[in-house]
Amino acid sequence: MFCFMIMPFCYGLQLNVNPIINKRRVLPARSCFLYKWYIFYQFSKGMQTFEHNCNTLITARWLVSIQWTRDIIILMHIIFDLYSELQMPSALKVRLAIAEKGLRCEEYDVSLPLSEHNEPWFMRLNPAGEVPVLVHDDTVITDHVQILDYLEQNFRHEGSINLIPEEGSMYYLRVHHYRELLDSLQMDAYTHGCILHPEITVDSHIPAYATARIRAQIGNTESELKKLAEENPELKDAYMAKTRRLKHKLLDHDNMKYLKKMLDELEKVLDQVETELQRRAEETPEESSSESWLCGEFFSMADVSLAVTLHRLTFLGLSRRYWGNGKRVHLEAYYERVLGRPSFRRVLGHVNNILISAVLPAAFRVAKQHVPAFIGTALLVGVLGGATYLAFLYLRNRLSLAR
Repeated sequence: MFCFMIMPFCYGLQLNVNPIINKRRVLPARSCFLYKWYIFYQFSKGMQTFEHNCNTLITARWLVSIQWTRDIIILMHIIFDLYSELQMPSALKVRLAIAEKGLRCEEYDVSLPLSEHNEPWFMRLNPAGEVPVLVHDDTVITDHVQILDYLEQNFRHEGSINLIPEEGSMYYLRVHHYRELLDSLQMDAYTHGCILHPEITVDSHIPAYATARIRAQIGNTESELKKLAEENPELKDAYMAKTRRLKHKLLDHDNMKYLKKMLDELEKVLDQVETELQRRAEETPEESSSESWLCGEFFSMADVSLAVTLHRLTFLGLSRRYWGNGKRVHLEAYYERVLGRPSFRRVLGHVNNILISAVLPAAFRVAKQHVPAFIGTALLVGVLGGATYLAFLYLRNRLSLAR
């Protein structure tokens, strides 16, 4: 019975432990979560076993060192914190690069469906209110291109793959060119355009119910930002600047003429990519066992950008427009190979399933936020019910004695 009583306490330890933001942690680290359940497990076995097995308790940025369970729980040194989101292409590029480099970080999911990127605690971290954000010691980086450069410059140690060749290498300029070209694509324009004008898409992964919900959310964001600006005067400038940016973007993205221009530019970029992939195919003999990627026989930062871009276009229902059915055959073959890459499957495997990547996480987040209130209400009802029953027994006994 005692074990079940302390379970909510162990789970509750996952909140309010972020040393960077004095608000709440968005998503508990998996490692810390495992550790707290280890504590719960040890409590269930008895306090003596727990005290005997644990050497050190550290619940902040460093994981807990438990001597006797080293073979069960893999202890990792958290290098940096990443505030990310499961759907944003810019955030996915950073997450894919981290997976490719084999780096360890503590991830926090900032839910866009729940507008957590507009909450005051996050606006203090990044006044633009956008993900991803990387925090490494006292360094805070809010631009995804700068984050990728920072990771490459600061984590080029043994065992970590380099995604950008050494400057001066014959591949350096090629990687730089295609990375810059792909990062210049207006992914938010394609996203908003496909939501506001679904007629331009084929086999979109965005279901009709989600499209309606997203359209409503886009429409409500401006009033939400104005309200937050009034409630948080110290952040008023940041909120108003974000409101202006959003208004300007939506005016453009709802304009079919502008959208057509963006899609035509995408066509030209993918033409360049197809030509480059054709060169790689010609350079690689058919009997060769090695795989060629965009810039050579290695997976580079340009491939990170291309892989995420193609996956996003598939999600939006634009893949048939740009490849397949004999159109850009090298691009199609490239995408098929990228889908089988372990790091890609790990990071983006379920991203295009909106139920798994957006709807369910948001629902669980809302449920989790209401757990304390639910438990409190249940306890109150239980106490009142118990008191009422005891009062009934007491009165019944008094009446029996009176007779």
